[in-house]
Amino acid sequence: MEEFIKMGKYEFDSEEQAEEKIAKFEGSNHLFARLGAVTAGKFNVDVLWVSDEPLEDHPTGWKSKSVDPEGEGVHRFAGLSYQDFKF
Repeated sequence: MEEFIKMGKYEFDSEEQAEEKIAKFEGSNHLFARLGAVTAGKFNVDVLWVSDEPLEDHPTGWKSKSVDPEGEGVHRFAGLSYQDFKF
């Protein structure tokens, strides 16, 4: 079975807000990297979205929290370029 992947980088107002969003995907194949306070006053999370169908956009409720840093940002998923896999 083919897997489709996309990457997203997100900033939340708090860790609790991020964890609420992440909890909705418990048991999924998605990978969540909790980076903490990369940006002052924000809680940053990088996500490797994995699906058996092509992914066209961020999941519902995540796009408004997305950020698009220059380059790769402070975190990378091993062997994958954010610039190649971003939404």
